[in-house]
Amino acid sequence: MNLADVAALVSAGLTGAGIDDIPIVDPGTPVVALPCVVLAPSDDELGDGNHTIREGLDITVLVTRNNQVDQYVRLQQMYQAVVQGLIPSQVRFEGAIVFAVTGGDGTGEPPAMSRVIPVSFTSDVNLP
Repeated sequence: MNLADVAALVSAGLTGAGIDDIPIVDPGTPVVALPCVVLAPSDDELGDGNHTIREGLDITVLVTRNNQVDQYVRLQQMYQAVVQGLIPSQVRFEGAIVFAVTGGDGTGEPPAMSRVIPVSFTSDVNLP
């Protein structure tokens, strides 16, 4: 499994829930438009006798902070669709799904509400 596979699962989960046209933002890419789903690297671990890498990834679902009640409902719908898209895969959930407020004044990113979904997956890389 790799980052593209995870992105495809996220996209399929959103599409399956009838939520279309949500960009999936690759690691290192600035957030310029909301709503979106951001993929950000997290901690990796060695596994299986140090022959595999379990890659860590934070999947962050973001919506704008204006009209907060409606946007919070949208945030919940989007993050639940993402989680459902990941369930039938080898992706492992690594902890609490955290709510956060991000962006705004001085950050260079739009003000947003978010849900951060920490996951990991066994990488396609095999170590000798």
